[in-house]
Parts: sequence; structure tokens; C-alpha cells
Amino acid sequence: MPDGTLRATLRSRGVALFSTPIPWAGPGPVQTYVLRGPPHVVIDPGFVDGWPALAAEMAREGLAPEEVGTILLTHGHQDHCSAAQGLLERTTDPLYLQRSDNGKIHPRYLPRKAAQYRRLQGWFRREGVPDDVFDEFVGRLLAPRFRFTREIQALDLSDGQVLDLPTGPVGVLLTPGHTPGHAVFHDLQRSVVFSGDHLLKKISPNPVLDFDEQDCRHRSLPDYMASLERVSGIDADVWCPGHGELFADPAKVIRGLTRFLRARQDQIQDLVAEEPMASYRIARRLFPQATGLDRFLAFSETVGHLDLMVDSGRLQVGMIAEERIFNR
Repeated sequence: MPDGTLRATLRSRGVALFSTPIPWAGPGPVQTYVLRGPPHVVIDPGFVDGWPALAAEMAREGLAPEEVGTILLTHGHQDHCSAAQGLLERTTDPLYLQRSDNGKIHPRYLPRKAAQYRRLQGWFRREGVPDDVFDEFVGRLLAPRFRFTREIQALDLSDGQVLDLPTGPVGVLLTPGHTPGHAVFHDLQRSVVFSGDHLLKKISPNPVLDFDEQDCRHRSLPDYMASLERVSGIDADVWCPGHGELFADPAKVIRGLTRFLRARQDQIQDLVAEEPMASYRIARRLFPQATGLDRFLAFSETVGHLDLMVDSGRLQVGMIAEERIFNR
């Protein structure tokens, strides 16, 4: 079903869709959804720099921020949630976010993450990351960029929970992978799913490298694949992702994504068949043009694939000269 038809269906069911820009080009604008009340429910208000545009667009649709009753966050990445601060300055809405992502909306999150990376530099070295590239990774966390200026208290989400919202019941499915605390929301009354960055029609969600507060690494791609299998059973008319086109056939999207992931792993297997190498070098071979943030995301994706391939027996891992080396 075409995106335009699905947008019309969404509007007819009392859901407003807004797109606002983010500072990095990769996935394109972030999408915010508002379930019409009042009181209204806002899902993923977007990036802080887009807040003035979002507020203006909401006003043109007759959706006053003061009449928002609930904010739902699919996950804690800044492009989806940092505009929540603008909303919370105008209302005392309850805000929901799964607790595994709570740290991401804390004012000290980025400097804490930089300090954690410093503690874990030995792990990055074992993965083959050169010290100057590691310094670049840490530097991006310390560079001036938006941080929450005050601590926000989020209400937790649990798997299978049904939120009794003013606009109707919304089911919660926890989908760790893209982040440890990612969640998908299913509006049971409207037959609409809000999939955040878990399932996108034409974009492969990046399994972002992440460590918890105990410095344990989140095995993002294995977790993502398990979550992907779970969402395939949801029955809904319209799927609303955090970026890109709406869709109606999640099974088709999942099949395409699975083929893409399998092809990427075939590439990795061919590379290490030529010569055993560490994960960072594999990432550079896969994504030779990547710079800045994209270099970090390429490394994240590669580590995720390697986790899956070692688990399935497609690759073996050994240590050579302090590096973790992968081979067939």
C-alpha cells in the first residue's frame, strides 16, 4: 500500500504525523506521532533543534502542547527524545521510557559515557581500534552538543503492559536491539504500530555499540534479531516507523532486512577467508568511505554481525598481538 494512502488512513484514525530535521543525514528526518485527544499523546517528540518547528506544526493542526497528556518514547536516542524537554516546559505530562534507556536522558549521560569509554579502552584496542580513532570516538561524546539541562523522571515500561491512555489502550512490546531499552507501541483501538527505530521500511536499524552501567557490552544484533522475530506476530493495519515511509506488511520488510543482514555477513565471511582480521579492520573494509559518526556506526554494525556469526559457528575468534582476530 502506498505511503500516501497509509498517511490518509492514519489521519482518518486521529493520528497526526510530523517530520522534523536532525543534525546528521543518515536516517533522514525523525517522525513524531500525536494521538489526538485532548489530552493528546505524543510519541517520540524528536530532536531538540526541531522543537520550534514541531510546536508550530502542532499549533497549525490545532494540537496545543499544553493539552498533551502523555509522552511515549520508543528509545533514548537524542533524535527521538530530546525535544521532550520543550514539551515538559509547558505541561506536567507523564513520560514513559523503558528503564534500560533511562541513562540516555540524564544531563550527565555524554560525559559519563566518555569516561566509561576511557575505562574500556583496552576492549577497543582488542577489537583493533587505533588509539587516534578511539580518541575521535571519545571526542564526539565530549563535543558541544545538546544535553538535557535537567533530570527528567520517566515512568518505566514492561513487556506486555497495556497503557490506559486518554486516547485509548496502547500495548507495549519491549524490543531490545537498536538500544537496550527500545520499545514498540501498539495502539489497539486504531490498529496502528509505532515501531521507532526497530523496524524501518528502507533502512537497516544500526545495532549501536552500547555498554551498561556495569561496563557489560550490550549484544545488540543478537538481541535485535530475537526482538525482530517477536514483532512479526503483531497484527495491525499501519506501521509507523521513526524514519521514512509508513508500511502495512511487516513480514515483507522483515524478509528484506533478513536478506540484507545475511548478505552483509557473507561479505564478512569472504573478507576473513582472505586474511584473518580484527573487527575494526573488517569495518574499514566494509565501509571504506565512512568518517566521523558514520565510522563509529560502521564499527558498531560490524561488531554486531560478528557476535551473530560467532554464535552461529560461521566464524572463530582468536587473539593475535593483543587483538581479537576473526577467521573462518
